[in-house]
Amino acid sequence: VFKGWHLVLEKTIAVKVIYTRLAENRTAVKRFEREARAASFLSHPNCLEILDFGRGADGTMFMVMEYVDGCDLATLLSTEFPFTQERVVRIVGQIAEALDLAHREGVIHRDLKLENVMVTQAHQVYPDMVKVLDFGIAKLLSTSSVSQDSYHTMTGMVPGTPQYMSPEQAR
Repeated sequence: VFKGWHLVLEKTIAVKVIYTRLAENRTAVKRFEREARAASFLSHPNCLEILDFGRGADGTMFMVMEYVDGCDLATLLSTEFPFTQERVVRIVGQIAEALDLAHREGVIHRDLKLENVMVTQAHQVYPDMVKVLDFGIAKLLSTSSVSQDSYHTMTGMVPGTPQYMSPEQAR
């Protein structure tokens, strides 16, 4: 992920890329496309906004996203722990709001971890503004309005980060 500048909108953006060598991997491409589709469909203040998606002339796939001037929750915990109860409720509440919307839309994140939650203080009125990101291995339920594709988790492959998996997912 790179920090960039959108020439037309005249604002800072984040650009996530899949390099050409990975763009030849069908699974990586499908996962990247799924992330772009799922995240762009979730319009919520606590979900990272996707601005554009495509492939450059050299084959590099890219996703243009809003830039979040902050740090991930893991970093925040390592530098500012312990949090007050009010702060914990404020942060966890926003994560729950984002996931509630995703679940209502038939999108299951499957890799929610501290590193996939950004927290920013840039919002003037609202401290600890949360953005849930990285829907790369999201599961799209049949009830989802997000267009389905042919990407499926391979048999025997367990998606997600083991330290953050629910017991039923690990089983």
